[in-house]
Amino acid sequence: MGEQAMSAENGRWSIDVAAAQQILATVDSTIDQFDTDARAVTEVIQAASSAVGASQTATALITLVNDVLTADIVAAKAHAVNASTQTSVAVNAYIQGDLEMAQNAANKVDL
Repeated sequence: MGEQAMSAENGRWSIDVAAAQQILATVDSTIDQFDTDARAVTEVIQAASSAVGASQTATALITLVNDVLTADIVAAKAHAVNASTQTSVAVNAYIQGDLEMAQNAANKVDL
């Protein structure tokens, strides 16, 4: 993922739309893995809890999953979804702005 999606030249921002969209697709693909990864973590910790039997360690492991990891994973996913969504909105606005500028330039030429 070595793409450079944005650069500043002569004090003006330029967005490489294709690179930005490729990065967003990669981010979205990663976001899709959050639920799978969360289930895997939960299963591993539940297995560890079962392995140690009915003990304080087992209880602590279940508490860790229920009270800490699950909430952190849900929060991380929500932040990632929000960042990806808002970045997509910004890229789409940039595309729309480019189209409007091109149309305005074409209209000036037609005059």
